[in-house]
Amino acid sequence: MIEGALEEAGPISPGRSTRRARAAALPNLFFTRDVGIVIGEHSIIGSMRYGVRWTEELLVKALFRYHPCLENAGILYDGSEEKRNNYTLEGGDVHPSAPTCSCSGSASARAPRRSITCCDLVFEHCGVKDVIVVVLPNERTAIHLDMIFTQLDRELCCVYPHRIS
Repeated sequence: MIEGALEEAGPISPGRSTRRARAAALPNLFFTRDVGIVIGEHSIIGSMRYGVRWTEELLVKALFRYHPCLENAGILYDGSEEKRNNYTLEGGDVHPSAPTCSCSGSASARAPRRSITCCDLVFEHCGVKDVIVVVLPNERTAIHLDMIFTQLDRELCCVYPHRIS
């Protein structure tokens, strides 16, 4: 599913200049953090902005539901069921930075302000008491919070200093 599949060669295949995909590859699944988010014991399925990534939501949803290594306390939010006209939620904008605190990117092209409404579910089910909302500039260099700030370990972060004031 991830690498895609080319259609079988038929009688006129040698005459064609290109082969066609029967199932498109999912190269953006490399960015797994965007599609699946884990906060505490719960999981969240992203609501991806672009249709080219919607298949990834379904794949990650199946993994969170059925793979024994990814057992969790339940899917809090299923972005694969969202209408994506005005609402996206991508994992690059959600950082569970401590057991009771989370950071959320907001206001960029890929993290609209509406995406922080998922906070109510996190407060109710995950023991999170505080959310730090980071208003991102609407620029290609900062489409996600993790492009300017990423937590690498409990007490170690990577920061792009030109974006932090």
